[in-house]
Amino acid sequence: MTDPLLSNVIALNGANSPGPGGTPFSGANAAKWLSIHHYSDFSNRHPKTTTLGYYICRMGKGAYVLMKSPNNSVKDDFYSSHDYLFPKSIPAIRYYSEASERDLLAFSLMRATMDEEQSLAHLLLATGALHNALGLERPHSTIMPPTSKTGGKFDFKVKNHNGSDYTFAGEGQIEVDLIVSGIQDKRVKLYVIEAKKKGKKDIANWKFLFPAASVKSGLRGVNKGLVDVIPTYLHTYIEDGFIHFDLATFSPVAGQPIDIVKPSFNSRRGIVKDPAK
Repeated sequence: MTDPLLSNVIALNGANSPGPGGTPFSGANAAKWLSIHHYSDFSNRHPKTTTLGYYICRMGKGAYVLMKSPNNSVKDDFYSSHDYLFPKSIPAIRYYSEASERDLLAFSLMRATMDEEQSLAHLLLATGALHNALGLERPHSTIMPPTSKTGGKFDFKVKNHNGSDYTFAGEGQIEVDLIVSGIQDKRVKLYVIEAKKKGKKDIANWKFLFPAASVKSGLRGVNKGLVDVIPTYLHTYIEDGFIHFDLATFSPVAGQPIDIVKPSFNSRRGIVKDPAK
């Protein structure tokens, strides 16, 4: 399998990455080469690029940029492992479901789908455990907006450690698994969640950050300055009748460019009895 971008990487090697914007991908199947979620897939499809310490980052509308790894490690700079985000030293806090049987009726009837990523995320939302784990004030709202938008346009800056920052420009659907909203410290909080079921592959940092940046760029209203949009990663699995969840929250999206190199985060773990079983 020949890497269609290798010649660009070799030509760039030793120089700074390109400036703002992105280079259009001219080959077939752009998603296969540009939108790579796991490190193992990236290193398999771009082995020489990985060795040279370059990361290929999708920038919307079929474009990409080549980013030089600041620490010459694509894996450590641009991907986060499960053990890195959720060290075993973090204890799991027990939560209790606040949902009624009526609230959970659909989950009980559709038991066969409960192992899916979004189904478990929505079930956690219904129990109130997510709100409590995030420290949101009561009363909690379990009503959420649609998690994708069609026909919208969005743009935001992405930090370049080797030169001018990039501009991510896109339109169409934003892939968001779940949005949890609430009030905390007199500010509106929107937690834009990337949900994964049990698995410990390294995940690209942009998977956590870009959806939240897209949501932030599309906010409307006079009070949008009082809204914090927070990239969030939710890892879930069911074991012995309990839903186990790991939750990592990243810095709120603000005016500064999005930095996908080793973003700072806070982690917590939770457990709640499966109320839909």
